[in-house]
Amino acid sequence: MPYFRAFLMAALSSLILAKLSELVAPRLGLVDRSNERKIHQGARPIGGLALLGGLLIGAGPLLPWSREVSSVLLGVIVIAGLGLLDDLRGLGAKSKLLVQALASLIPVLWGGLWVRSLGLGGAGLELGPWGIPLTIIWVVGITNALNFIDGLDGLAAGSSLIAVGFIALFAWKSGGSIALALAVGLAGAVAGFLRYNFYPARLFLGNEGAYILGFLLAVLALEPFGHRFGPIERLPVLPPLILLGLPIADTLWAILRRLRARRSVFAPDRGHIHHRLLARWGYGKALLILYLVSLALGVLAVAGWWR
Repeated sequence: MPYFRAFLMAALSSLILAKLSELVAPRLGLVDRSNERKIHQGARPIGGLALLGGLLIGAGPLLPWSREVSSVLLGVIVIAGLGLLDDLRGLGAKSKLLVQALASLIPVLWGGLWVRSLGLGGAGLELGPWGIPLTIIWVVGITNALNFIDGLDGLAAGSSLIAVGFIALFAWKSGGSIALALAVGLAGAVAGFLRYNFYPARLFLGNEGAYILGFLLAVLALEPFGHRFGPIERLPVLPPLILLGLPIADTLWAILRRLRARRSVFAPDRGHIHHRLLARWGYGKALLILYLVSLALGVLAVAGWWR
């Protein structure tokens, strides 16, 4: 019952904040303007910060204010601030990567939330201090991967809602009450936001919203395998990779595609998976296909781990 209440509070709060963002964002210049590589026409308001507000209001009462929890919330506030500044002014790729890495350092070093060893089947690989940079690379990578797939109305938010639903299932099964509270709160916040983000979207996530989703999904995809929301002593490799397989695959393909073309890996283009599906099937079918892929990956991740 407390988790259901947290979901409803997060959804309602996000819904209200999203509506306020729709009204206020244009006055602040917080809009996403169309260009030759974007699908939408005109300027659309950006309101991804509604996700953070919904999460804090919904999940906050269930969270102990431990160092681990505080480190995650501080990290996501930093990453949201970076996204907001990028949406307002536009930042260079190197500057964004640096701040993303610094934001990731907060839960990893201060909160101690890093992977000590990896498990694949019956085998294990001790990472030692190498677990720190590998965890940071994971968080930064997933943060950007979510931003990469934010190219269709409702895609990044909807696929994240599916993924975080499965993360909540992982957390419930493993007894991780903190990870469960954060996952349920994030799910509620995304559900409320989607009211304004489905096609044709009245409100965009922006970099701020995509970074919030990516950062939290990266952390929460690991934490059900930790010890009471703490260090991840043995992380099963496949479940997080499969669960977030859609943004991971799209990002890897984008990097390879741009390297082959001798372009910056951060140079935007219209060669993403969702662009190709859109050209072939149209908006509704493309979105449905990608939602089904996300759902199938979640089921596969659970099936391979559940005991």
